[in-house]
Amino acid sequence: FTEVLPDGTWVDRGGAWIGPGQDRIYALMTEFGVAEYKQYTGGDAMMIVDGTTHRYRGTIPWSMSPWAIANLGAGLLEVIQMCKSIPLETPWSAKRAAQWDRVSVGHWLGTRIKSRKAREMLEMALAGTYTSAASETSMLWMLTQMASGGGPVFVISAKDGSQDARPVGGMGAIYRPIATELTEALHLSQPVRSIVQDADGVTVRADHLTVRARRVIVAVPLAIAGQIAYEPMLSVDRSLLHQRMPGGAVMKISVVYDEPFWRGDGLCGQSAAPGTPATLTIDACTDTGTPGIMCVITEGPAARALGRLDESARRAMVIRELVDRF
Repeated sequence: FTEVLPDGTWVDRGGAWIGPGQDRIYALMTEFGVAEYKQYTGGDAMMIVDGTTHRYRGTIPWSMSPWAIANLGAGLLEVIQMCKSIPLETPWSAKRAAQWDRVSVGHWLGTRIKSRKAREMLEMALAGTYTSAASETSMLWMLTQMASGGGPVFVISAKDGSQDARPVGGMGAIYRPIATELTEALHLSQPVRSIVQDADGVTVRADHLTVRARRVIVAVPLAIAGQIAYEPMLSVDRSLLHQRMPGGAVMKISVVYDEPFWRGDGLCGQSAAPGTPATLTIDACTDTGTPGIMCVITEGPAARALGRLDESARRAMVIRELVDRF
């Protein structure tokens, strides 16, 4: 959701970025008169590996060792080619679907990528993007997600990629008018407890609400969907999926400064440091450019470790990481 700070600055707590080809969100922006503004990319990005900072532009930090660069480039190209072979409507029908679904992303990286540094970066880019450890993620699932998102380069890129732009006013400028149109049809804080399907439709029950409808879309993580009682019962395969699908972990933290000081240092604000409390950073300033807002995204095992700390300890750890990095 979009939080408005006392000075009127807005901060997106959830999804924030949009990119070419995401036509439906752009259609909503047109419908509600919401403009876009481009993500700031006017400086170097940073990759931090083993305590060494590499400043670069583009996709690959060329100042790394030739061995790491060769492994990183080869791995990325192989993933691009595999994504192209995935039928988006029926990914299970891909020629190598069964083979890919038998192995985790971690196993694939361990057998295909010989450089440890390249493995760490690819794990962050491929599995971390979906908030899981590489050992938890099916290779087929990751390839399907990457392919449906436009391919790995598009998914991880800012300029002309999935972080190309943002709505002026944040995502709240889009969802608030939708909520206004829905009026009494929108019920918040009503967790669904059961869904009963019969020949004429479905009955959805919450603690203090019952809704009758022709059909229902369950749009929640599988771990939460598994807590809903279904009648008739779900198939065995589906029930097992709910039980066995690992839950991702992600933290999104916004740090607000008087100004985006990193821009003056020739940096765009994007950085990546595998396994650290600030796995990824990105400039999250509004369209006015002030105040300076640095978005910190921590994913997978690093997010779980950070989540075990109390709020003050998390805050101190993240800020210390930013001070050291920028």
